[in-house]
Amino acid sequence: INSFETDIWGTASDIETDVTEVWISLYDNTTGEYWTGSSWDSTYTELLCNGSETWNYENTSSIDMTGKSGHEFIVSAIATDMTGCDGYDVISFIYDDTDPAAFIDPIAEYVNTAPDITGGSTDNFMLDYVKVQLTYNDGTDHYWDFDTQTWTSTETWKEIDQTGTYDTWDLTASDPTSMDYTLSL
Repeated sequence: INSFETDIWGTASDIETDVTEVWISLYDNTTGEYWTGSSWDSTYTELLCNGSETWNYENTSSIDMTGKSGHEFIVSAIATDMTGCDGYDVISFIYDDTDPAAFIDPIAEYVNTAPDITGGSTDNFMLDYVKVQLTYNDGTDHYWDFDTQTWTSTETWKEIDQTGTYDTWDLTASDPTSMDYTLSL
């Protein structure tokens, strides 16, 4: 993830009795520190959540993630029932607030047919997709739809799946019309 835009939340249940409370711990596995609710510290800390069977930790916007890009985090949820029995669940994630890089391979300035358009992207952790847009520069809004191989006035982006930390892509625009094209990522 690259931000805590929403709460940390989940569900808990017990077959025998009601769940009375849920606590979480947020552990920075890279530094060995826990979020205390106001700062990072090496002391194990549990944070009380709102709710019980459907629960959430609302204070995510206060979590200081400065300098944490690339760190692995572990969220542990501890649910307690009416008899004092606990149930646990754990999930981990890597925090990444570094933008990936995308590139377009050079295309000759003048061509007499639509060229293959190639490029790639790279990221420190894991790529998901790149979006590519082809427009032509005549003062109006014309976008190339790579799926239908036609021009349209509707803004169109081609989403291409990317995997790993480095991946390439290849698109073909089959329109032979002579125009001044702009390719965007």
